[in-house]
Amino acid sequence: MKTKANIIAEIIVSVHATLGTGSVLTRRALAAMLIILKYCLGESNLGKKLEVLEIYNDGVEAASVNNAVNALLSLGELSEKSNGELVLTERGRLLISHMLSSEKRIKLWKLAKILSQYNTRTLAALAYYAILLDEVKKNNEPLDSNMLVRECGKELLKKGLVKNFKDIEMLHELLNGLQQLIREDNLRKTRMVRKQRIKQ
Repeated sequence: MKTKANIIAEIIVSVHATLGTGSVLTRRALAAMLIILKYCLGESNLGKKLEVLEIYNDGVEAASVNNAVNALLSLGELSEKSNGELVLTERGRLLISHMLSSEKRIKLWKLAKILSQYNTRTLAALAYYAILLDEVKKNNEPLDSNMLVRECGKELLKKGLVKNFKDIEMLHELLNGLQQLIREDNLRKTRMVRKQRIKQ
């Protein structure tokens, strides 16, 4: 029950963070974003926790996220446009001050704001890369940085989420940059995160 409440709060915080950024946050893009956020904040078992079903070019299909979105829609705290964009309702916006009452949620909001700059393909690739790294860590596989990029990169190429190893190195650098921002606890230094994107 606590996990469901956490996901609901994280969804409200993430959707609020994208307000005014011009990005369209769909269910799949949201699920991808949550995976990246959770990984950067040190959580593990990401695929299982969010009940990931499939990775697509436009994001991640995750049962837990879909269920939480449906709950928020039925409560009238979230609305879904015809193009799939998720938007907070007036009622949903009233909850944000309560949702941002912890340091972890504030970090999540700021990271979500940064991630809203990236296209859905980049988010999907980054989310899958985070899942793969999470699996490697879980299995305690002794791989150095270069080997990690190579091994995880093969899966990303197989999925068609990246075109070459240059894209994979960019993802690795981006994920490390986001984690560094968290470690320094200074999310204003967004210049550390290079604004690169995988072409649609």
